[in-house]
Amino acid sequence: MPSGEDTWGSDAEATGEIIRTNLWEAERERRTREKDQPDPEKRLAEYLRSAYCARAGEESGSGAVLPCGDVPADDDLPECDDAGVLEPLLRRTRATPATPWGPWYVLSDWACAGDLVPAFTAADFRELPLAPPALHVQPARGQVLVHMPTIVYSDDAVQTLETELLGYRFEVQATPSSYRWDFGDGETVTTRTPGRPYPAKDVAHAYRSTGTQRVTLTVTWTGRYRVAGAAGWQDVDGTATTTASTPDFTVVERRSRLVTGTCDDEPDAAGC
Repeated sequence: MPSGEDTWGSDAEATGEIIRTNLWEAERERRTREKDQPDPEKRLAEYLRSAYCARAGEESGSGAVLPCGDVPADDDLPECDDAGVLEPLLRRTRATPATPWGPWYVLSDWACAGDLVPAFTAADFRELPLAPPALHVQPARGQVLVHMPTIVYSDDAVQTLETELLGYRFEVQATPSSYRWDFGDGETVTTRTPGRPYPAKDVAHAYRSTGTQRVTLTVTWTGRYRVAGAAGWQDVDGTATTTASTPDFTVVERRSRLVTGTCDDEPDAAGC
């Protein structure tokens, strides 16, 4: 079928020209018109996804079609991933709500459903309100011992969020991929796992001097997204990060002392 200029009106269709735009432009037109004219009874343009057949007597190139069930052979359809093949978008118009509908025309042809989705970029991913995972330190009493392991751990929970982009509602899943632990004394370590509480010592650090410290955790997230309710997921081409810090704590030194009783008996004794 020949291509013609899309004028967004019935004049182009009255001339018998085929109307074709790319998939995204066609879908944007449909969404815009249906938003501007929410009452179907008053719309001047109507859209339908359907296989189509040339209208009888108009096979010479007018572009007028009829919705039908004649799906092309597989060799004539685009090769798509799991998202599947999307039927053509047909459009017909009328001059006023009181006048009859004109013939159907092909606005966009057979395509891959995944191509209908605008790309959800790394920049979009980084704008999401990702919550930093909880950061824990053991011992958790505001003091840790110098030269002894201080245990830190977090979690690896997947976060699911929703956002809107170009009129589409997206579901986004963010998964922690790495954890960078900054212990505040110049020492850092990066792990693939979030660590575990005592007695595990997956992520632990021994401070070499006394003083006030804090631990800062930077988590790197990978993501995947889909249009809300769709079956197939697509990976985000990029990552996002979150950062969280513990409250200040004190690194202290404790020395062993011989006492006559226990700390239960003398809680104010040295070393208790």
